Amino acid sequence: MIFHTDKQTLDDLNILGRQGGNAIYAIFNIWTTRGGANVLEKMFRYPLSSAEEINHRAEIIRHFSSSGLDYPIQSTILDAVQIYMENRDSRTKLTAEDDTVSKKLSNALASDLMTTQIKNGIAGLAELVDATTRFLRQLQLEPGHGYQAELSDIRNLLSQPVFVALLESKHKFSFAAFVKFDDLLRFRNREAVDRLLDFLYHVDVYTAVG
Repeated sequence: MIFHTDKQTLDDLNILGRQGGNAIYAIFNIWTTRGGANVLEKMFRYPLSSAEEINHRAEIIRHFSSSGLDYPIQSTILDAVQIYMENRDSRTKLTAEDDTVSKKLSNALASDLMTTQIKNGIAGLAELVDATTRFLRQLQLEPGHGYQAELSDIRNLLSQPVFVALLESKHKFSFAAFVKFDDLLRFRNREAVDRLLDFLYHVDVYTAVG
């Protein structure tokens, strides 16, 4: 069963408090990412309904509170990745032709801006995968912890060929590599990238609340 907090309740309890800084939301609103802010707001709008789910989330937050770990990703990197992944238009996909002199001259301004955003997004994802991999090594959980299953899923996700190839790139990309990764990340493996981003947005909330 999914609960939904109606507007009257949100206003009466001053949960989101769009008009002031003393709302419950504002107390925890020390997230690093825009995605984390959205996750936190959804948690207030759609609260958990079962004791098992509530205890599971509380256990995760309690661990982050005691671990002393900081959020592993810089907000500027995630912003670049988010802008990149929000572009679903296949007409903007990088091609080998985009690196030719005639193509650069024909679309000098618009093309250059779009290409820069794509390159920044791919480079940002490489940084993100690297930082997440290191963060998972630091995140030591006691045996039987309820967060183990989710972390195992993310470790399995990062073992997919596209993310392994990003790590192996060592953040050095030729234009041909940008073309390859743009197709792989933005189109062929979009669901996997979205899952990774969702995990990191939730980690943002857990570290902020904890």
